[in-house]
Amino acid sequence: MRFEAQIQASRVNGAKSHGPATETGKERSSQNAVKHALSARSVVLCNEDRPLFDQLEQDYIDSLQPCTVLESHVVQHIAVAEWRLHRAFAVGTAIADQSILQNKLQDDQENPKLAPDEPCIILADYPKPEEDEFGEPLPPIPKPFIK
Repeated sequence: MRFEAQIQASRVNGAKSHGPATETGKERSSQNAVKHALSARSVVLCNEDRPLFDQLEQDYIDSLQPCTVLESHVVQHIAVAEWRLHRAFAVGTAIADQSILQNKLQDDQENPKLAPDEPCIILADYPKPEEDEFGEPLPPIPKPFIK
């Protein structure tokens, strides 16, 4: 339980802070909570390709041809969801790759004689499955994400 003096001191200290003053500082502080970007407010992050997102959105508009404001909003939500889903897959792959690499390095240190010449296998190097868990063929990767 906090004492009244602690509460008052917190209020005084909080009143002194006004946040960053420069535009650079404001931009940097706006990204303070970004770790994996899965819940980011921005659709396209600073390290992502804005023209690629714009092309994805335009492809959905051309394909679905919305006629009303509601349909336009739905198409925009589809494009945003697709973009964020792609980001989530990329984050998941990066986390798995990092974990495998860290465990490989630890295994090599603990067991140097087991397989010193074996390369580390990274998940991104595996071929992508062509069927889902029900044996159905997977849809092709959307054009904008193929480089």
